[in-house]
Amino acid sequence: MSENFNYIDIILIAMVAGIILLRLRSILGKGAEDSILREKRTFVSDVSFEANKDSIEKQQINNKQEFDEKDFLKGASSAYEIIVNAFAKADKETLKGLVTAEVYNNFCHVIDERNKNKQINDFTFIGVKKATIENKVIDGNLYTITTRFLSEIISSVKDENNNIVEGNPELIQQVNDVWIFKKDITAEDPTWHLTEIVHYLNDQKQKG
Repeated sequence: MSENFNYIDIILIAMVAGIILLRLRSILGKGAEDSILREKRTFVSDVSFEANKDSIEKQQINNKQEFDEKDFLKGASSAYEIIVNAFAKADKETLKGLVTAEVYNNFCHVIDERNKNKQINDFTFIGVKKATIENKVIDGNLYTITTRFLSEIISSVKDENNNIVEGNPELIQQVNDVWIFKKDITAEDPTWHLTEIVHYLNDQKQKG
């Protein structure tokens, strides 16, 4: 009898719990018990996304306006090497993409005169020994950077008969150049354009 009684008690308790649950759902609506939690999770997620989105946009703006001297000097040194080699090889196409129209015209004038006189530039670029920023001017988004390069080259110009008319193929020349670069720091184009050159020839030493 006691075993039957316990079994009946369990059934009755389960029925009462089911009735209570049905009444709660009829009053609050199906799924109401976790709707508040779902709303809270959605709200927190939306706020977090908007905050991250705002942070990313600000970071992108800051990155566009950021000027890193170390990165600039590395890029400027590479541009220096490309430009002097392109000038020596009379590569106008490469020069055109890295300098302003005025500097390009000056380069072209020298190249055209060299070709007219049937002269050949025998040129070897050894490397940039030192690069420093001499001056930095900021006008809104426009940055103007004056940069000094100390480099070593071997250069001579020969005529059509292979006679040397300028320079010395046996001397390593130490060249002290001051170049001025400009760039709109917010522009999509990453190129710093050469706008002016001040050239000094410092020292020479025997090759080898």
